[in-house]
Amino acid sequence: MSTMNSRTNTGILAAILALTVLPAAAQDGPDGALQAIAVGHNNAAVVYTSGQNSMWRSADSGNTWDIVGGGFFAWSIAIDTTDSIGDPDATQVIYAATQANGVIRSEGGTTWTAGNGLSGSVRSVAIHPDNTTVYAGAEDGIYVSRDRGLNWNILSNALGTGETQGLVVDPGNPRAIYATKWGQGVYRSIDGGISWDLGNGGLSDTQLFDLDLHPQNASILYAATWSGVFRSVDAGANWVELNSPNRVSELAIDPADPNRIIITTEGYGIARSTDGGETWTTVNQGLGDVTQFVGIAIAPGGSGAVYAGSVNNGIFISNDYGDTWSGNYTPTSSSTPPPSSTPPPSSTPPANRTTLSMRIVDRNGESVELGQTAYFDVVVRNTGSVVAQNAQVRLDWSQVGQGSYAMSARRPGGSCADDICNLGSLSVNGEVVINVEGRTGDAYNWVGPFRLVATADADNANTTSASTDASVVRTILTISSEGGGGASGPFLFLVLFVLMLVRHEVADRKIAAVCRAEFVH
Repeated sequence: MSTMNSRTNTGILAAILALTVLPAAAQDGPDGALQAIAVGHNNAAVVYTSGQNSMWRSADSGNTWDIVGGGFFAWSIAIDTTDSIGDPDATQVIYAATQANGVIRSEGGTTWTAGNGLSGSVRSVAIHPDNTTVYAGAEDGIYVSRDRGLNWNILSNALGTGETQGLVVDPGNPRAIYATKWGQGVYRSIDGGISWDLGNGGLSDTQLFDLDLHPQNASILYAATWSGVFRSVDAGANWVELNSPNRVSELAIDPADPNRIIITTEGYGIARSTDGGETWTTVNQGLGDVTQFVGIAIAPGGSGAVYAGSVNNGIFISNDYGDTWSGNYTPTSSSTPPPSSTPPPSSTPPANRTTLSMRIVDRNGESVELGQTAYFDVVVRNTGSVVAQNAQVRLDWSQVGQGSYAMSARRPGGSCADDICNLGSLSVNGEVVINVEGRTGDAYNWVGPFRLVATADADNANTTSASTDASVVRTILTISSEGGGGASGPFLFLVLFVLMLVRHEVADRKIAAVCRAEFVH
C-alpha cells in the first residue's frame, strides 16, 4: 500500500523541464486542447496557455505567441501579483498545475521547474495574497508551499480522495479557502486549510469543474457543474442553481464588472451573463461549428479582451466581451490533443451515464483497542438507470498525518488487489459489500486518528467517496488491587489525579485515548 505522501519523491522532477524558448510564427498560436488560460494581473497584454504538451505566452494580447516550455500539460495556471512592471527588480512567478509533474513554476515564464514534495496530477493551484504561500489541490489532499513553490507539504487530507477541480483563496481574508472535490461538493476552510467543512446545501450536482469568488463580495461564489452554474451568497453554505446552459466546463468573472460572467461549455459554445448570473445569452458569433470549450479568461482593466480555450481547435479571442470571436489557430488534421481534460468525457452522452452511492458501516462496536484490527463494510450501490460499466472501488486506510497502514479487503468472490476492488458491471439497483480489515498500528505508536476512505467510480459514472474515522482507544494503565483494603488514601488520590491528566476523549467517532483504572476486590 502506498503512503499518503507518495508525492515526496520528486528530486528528478526538480530538474529543469524546459530550457529554451522557441519562437512561433506570428500566424501560429496555441493548438489542440487548451485547458489552462491565465492573464497577467499588472499587465493584461500578457497571456499564458497550455496545449498539446507546450506552454505558450503572448505579450501582445494574443496577436502573436511564443512557445515558452514543453513536456507537460497544465490543467490550470496562476500568476502572482508581484508588480514586475512597476518594480524591475521584482520577480513574478507563474505556476502551472500539471497532468503528471505536480505544480511547476517559472520566474519570468521561460524556464520551468518542479518543486520538491509534490508530483503526479494536480488540477488546481491558488496563490495567497502574500505571494509567498501557494496552495495546490491534489488527488490525495491540499498541499501548501511557503516558499513560492520550491517545496511542498501536505496541509490536509480531510477532503478525501478524488480530483480537486477548483481552489480559491479569499484575498481579503486569506484564511478562508474554498475547494471543490469531484463527486463530493464544495469545501470551505476558515483556518488556512487545516480543517474543512462541506457546504452543499442546495448543490444538487457535485460534478464540479470550476469555482470562482466574487472579486468585490467574498460571500458570493459561483460553481461550474455538468448541470449548469450554481451560486452561493453565504460563503458556500447554501447554493442555488441558475438558469444557465449545462455542461459548464469553466467560468470567469470580469474583475472590472463582477456582474459580467462568461462560461464555456462542452457542446453549447460560450454563454454570458451581465446581471450576476440571473439570465444568460449564448455568444457564439465567429466560433463557426466549434462548440466544445474547456477554458476561459477575462483580461483585467476593462479592455474587453476574453480568451477561450477549445477542446480541439486552439484558442479563440474576443475584444468585446464575447460579442464576436476570432480563431487564433486552426490545427492540422494530424494534430493529436492530449487526453480529455474535463471529466466526464464529452463523448459519453448524459443519457448513458449512471450514478453510484456509497456508505461505510462500522462493525467495531464502540471502539477498537490500539494495535488490534478495525472492521468495516463498504457498501456500493448503482442508483442510476443504466448498468455501471467497469465499476471499481479504491480504498485507503491510514493514520491521519502519518501515512497508510496495512489493510486487506474482500469482495464477494475474492480479495481486492492493490487496494482496488474491481467490481465489473454493476446492474441497476445492484449492490456490492466489500469487507475491509485495517490494522491500527502497534501499542506504542499512538499519535492520531485512523481513517478509512473509499472512492468508487465507473466508466459511465462519476466519482463518489465516503470516509469514516475509527474510534480507537488505548489502555495505558490498569491497576488491580486484591484483598480487603484495595487502593485507598493518598495513593488512590494520586492515581485518580494522574488519570485525570492523561485522559483525552474526542466524541462523535474521533480518536480517543481512554485511560481505565480497574479495581478488583
